[in-house]
Amino acid sequence: MIDHAIILAGGFGTRIRELFPNVPKPMIPFHGKPFLHWQMELLAAHGFRTFTLCVHYMADHIINYFQDGAELGLTIHYSIESKPLGTGGAARLAANHLEKPILLMNGDTFYALNYREFANQHDAGRANDKRLVSMALAYVDNVNQYGQVEITDTQQVLSFREKSVSTGQAGWVNGGAYIIEPKVWSFVSPEQPVSIERDTFPALLAAHRPIKGYPSHTRFVDIGTPSGYALAETILQGASR
Repeated sequence: MIDHAIILAGGFGTRIRELFPNVPKPMIPFHGKPFLHWQMELLAAHGFRTFTLCVHYMADHIINYFQDGAELGLTIHYSIESKPLGTGGAARLAANHLEKPILLMNGDTFYALNYREFANQHDAGRANDKRLVSMALAYVDNVNQYGQVEITDTQQVLSFREKSVSTGQAGWVNGGAYIIEPKVWSFVSPEQPVSIERDTFPALLAAHRPIKGYPSHTRFVDIGTPSGYALAETILQGASR
């Protein structure tokens, strides 16, 4: 069973730093708890008990708060970047020694999927289609601010389109959560800044390595902007009752 989650929590949070200048983005508070706490509670409810947090910017804030995770009934490890490595480099640093698939998540997006179902679907399908990645896909009204993911009728990922300033249209976007097989890390250069979204995933497609989409209409929010923060405040207010 896939039960190890790696969360990318090392970003600078430049788009929302005006509101929270002294707090790393994953530690922005929502109704008495840091956002990262909300994320891990959601994943724990779906059977994920072991976490590795990829940290860099203001790492001590995160480590001092969560420590080893015992108070939350979890096991928490830390992968500390001495320099920014991007999403792909950070993920490789944390996961390259692991021999089983993991759940990888961005530490600044809230996407209330059934993560157990997501992981189980990956497990069930990988023997048939040799997928190396399953990617959570979110349906949004305007793909321009995220970049669009094109998929087939069988949810096979075909391509990625970059962010655009053209007229907005609805469609599927990267939901910031992935089930990743260990073979993926051979596509990521060690100790180098790499974007898993812009570099690694397109490289997999170019090498004809399957990426399977997991589409969902569950509400998706990026907390890294003032408008996203306000929306997350509303969503998590309901969850806190």
